[in-house]
Amino acid sequence: MNEGGNITANFTLTADEDEEQLARVKNISYKNRILYLMITPTIVDASGHAIENALVSINVYLNDDLYYSGSGRTGSKGTVSLKLTGPSAGTYKTVIEDVEADGYLFDGITPNNSYTLIGKFFR
Repeated sequence: MNEGGNITANFTLTADEDEEQLARVKNISYKNRILYLMITPTIVDASGHAIENALVSINVYLNDDLYYSGSGRTGSKGTVSLKLTGPSAGTYKTVIEDVEADGYLFDGITPNNSYTLIGKFFR
């Protein structure tokens, strides 16, 4: 202790390598292919880097009613595409129910998203 009563300490903080990082949904894109609707969520870490091989579970709502539930694994770009065949006209909204990846914990947040199909489509 010095005369002023202050103590000086030097230390370095390091991250625990076993500590889980947060996984988040960067965005959810929709592509209308007439006979099917492709829904593609992108999963990234807190730094925005793609998370490969994450298991992504989704619920898709059509006009606020559950329309589809499914899951798939992300590729090297952190994306997984889920195909809805014979989409009906209406407004689709996707909710990410879970993301499972080694060393990551899903932050539980689904970004705002929706896609509206107008007209009649074949099943």
